[in-house]
Amino acid sequence: MTETSISKQKAGTDFFAQIKKQQVILTAGICLIVLAVVFKNVLLVPYDILMRDMMVYIIVYLGFVTFAFGTDDVSYKSGNISPLAGDLLVVTITLAIIAVYAL
Repeated sequence: MTETSISKQKAGTDFFAQIKKQQVILTAGICLIVLAVVFKNVLLVPYDILMRDMMVYIIVYLGFVTFAFGTDDVSYKSGNISPLAGDLLVVTITLAIIAVYAL
């Protein structure tokens, strides 16, 4: 293999490693958008209540962002928590919030 092909392969591997590292952040962002759409279009939550509650949920999801970034990059290597477990936690909390409003 040439040096160029090795560097291209390493660049592709680094890209997927970065996505895996930020997987919880991406999931939290998608769930926040889904939460807003479901509240407004499916559950028909009034605008003033929606804006007030979405501020609280943005703060909750920011907690997931700070959790995912953390202070060190060792958390994914040491096996403390996997990105899949973080994703499941975010999706579960989103579904629980929707269920409370649906009642």
